Amino acid sequence: MLLGGIAAKPEGPWQARVRELKSMGKVTSGEYFTPWKVINCVNSHFDDDTAVTTDVGQHQMWTAQHYRFENPRRFITSGGLGAMGFGMGAAIGACMANGRKRTILFTSEGSFGMNLDELATAVTQKLPIVIVLLNNGVLGMVRQWQTLFFGERHSQTTLERSTDFPALSGRRVFRRTVLRNWMPP
Repeated sequence: MLLGGIAAKPEGPWQARVRELKSMGKVTSGEYFTPWKVINCVNSHFDDDTAVTTDVGQHQMWTAQHYRFENPRRFITSGGLGAMGFGMGAAIGACMANGRKRTILFTSEGSFGMNLDELATAVTQKLPIVIVLLNNGVLGMVRQWQTLFFGERHSQTTLERSTDFPALSGRRVFRRTVLRNWMPP
């Protein structure tokens, strides 16, 4: 009843700019390997009741924007109030709280490196956690802010790690060519 008494407000420049930004830079076809393609691929292989967790960083924003959440209380993220390394503990907690059902963790090499020792907990507890690690070689969100707000003065954001994440997981399948036809076990 209240909405009927409110006059429609014309779209302002901010809404137009948001619409423009949403249409930019999204490669939806072709051979490009993009974070949102990975997120959409993962999304297509899990049901709507799957708990999805994220670490802190660009992957967190991409997951919030591109994963299609259909049920409430399925997205566990710090919402900007957490620190890098939040994701693995969140995935373990969500998996346990959800009856040990398969749980997804979207992370990146920077955040995952902060708490990857918790893999031992997940393995010991035999938890079905699917880790989707988007490795871009930098602390992406920090670097993005340094680019936008600090005149491209980059400091301590390029990761020169030699961590072999597929070997760490005990599998050798997480390669670019495999992900095109990837199906969770």
